[in-house]
Amino acid sequence: MKYLLESNPAFLLLEVETGEYVFYNSLQHVGARLSKLEVQILDMMYTYQNKEYILSKFSGRQYDLINDAISSIEKLGLLKCEEITIEHKLADNYPTSYYIHLTYRCNLKCSYCYNKSIRRDLLQDLSIDNWKNIIDKILPYANRIIFTGGECLLYKGISELLSYIKAKKNDIVIAAISNGMHDFRELDKAHIFTHISELSLSCDSLYHEGQRFGFNPDLFRANIEWIKKNYPNISVSLASVYTNENSSDIKKTEIYCHEHKLSFSKTMLIPSNAAEVDLMPTILEMEEEMKPNRSGAKLNRLNAPCFSCSAGKSTCSIAPNGDVYPCQSLHYPEFNMGNILNAPIEELNRGIELITVDQISVCSRCNVKFICGGGCPATGYSMYGHRLDRNHLTCALNRHNAIEKLKMLDNRIHK
Repeated sequence: MKYLLESNPAFLLLEVETGEYVFYNSLQHVGARLSKLEVQILDMMYTYQNKEYILSKFSGRQYDLINDAISSIEKLGLLKCEEITIEHKLADNYPTSYYIHLTYRCNLKCSYCYNKSIRRDLLQDLSIDNWKNIIDKILPYANRIIFTGGECLLYKGISELLSYIKAKKNDIVIAAISNGMHDFRELDKAHIFTHISELSLSCDSLYHEGQRFGFNPDLFRANIEWIKKNYPNISVSLASVYTNENSSDIKKTEIYCHEHKLSFSKTMLIPSNAAEVDLMPTILEMEEEMKPNRSGAKLNRLNAPCFSCSAGKSTCSIAPNGDVYPCQSLHYPEFNMGNILNAPIEELNRGIELITVDQISVCSRCNVKFICGGGCPATGYSMYGHRLDRNHLTCALNRHNAIEKLKMLDNRIHK
């Protein structure tokens, strides 16, 4: 072991390039990018725990340099071994992002759909007047509305609803998540795309049906080209679910997006039952395929510590009958916050607590827990018999990504 501080399981020391390190204190969720000399000074402080004793060994320019470094180390709290406490309280503000499930109906049948169990009991679509009532209640707080489903473009009143929202609050961002299995030229007769700012299209392959039964690749590509030509101001992105069957297709999709100036994102398949586990890529494949493109990217500071997800706090999700849930993946009775048709948003139950990293035994001992946040507890909910927990299937990938993010840290103790 090169440095004594590496014996502390709460500390991470990562060599990011020759003579350059990132040090992270997981108890305090603080870190810094250090030179080799600064690591040595940090190690001395950890070893001797006495600034005056260390400085007594140096003089002149060395004294000044080490004194400045130790002062910065103390100011940042790099070696402070007291864990951050989690405050369990609701913020005074209300969610600003709202997932609106206009319908649970869908014109595709994807084998691994994340909410297929939620949509098993189809709810009757609300009338346009009821949706307007809901919109009136959320608009004072909303800065972003995401139409989803099922397939949101199957809702017949979507055009009228879009116009209503924009007339009430013109600067709001409206996004739509669609499978792209409509003739967009026909939809344009209802002026649906006039008020949409962002369009996210689900796409696991541009050329094959795969696990998305009913998918027509030719129609999908034609719709993209038509949207880009007729609505260049709409931000179009393709979102792929990465499985062990479509890695070559996803590479082609990524190239296509680059050539057509489209945003591209990919998420790993998250199984909801044992049978779907076989569709997952291996851990090594996940780390390679899912790693973010951070070439040359730097972080000036770490984000705030992630104790849990933001579900129910900054975001919430509204079902086709007006029931409100913390997020689009938790449309289960035990997470029902109330029905917004029957009560104002201020009276909904926002006290539903999702699990925190310190309530998950494995996560509570992990030294990147405040970066990972335990991952998404909803992804394994149905698989674990309706129990919130860390998703063991994505734990290795989450940790890998957390380490890679730490390596981007570029805040130095000496400017």
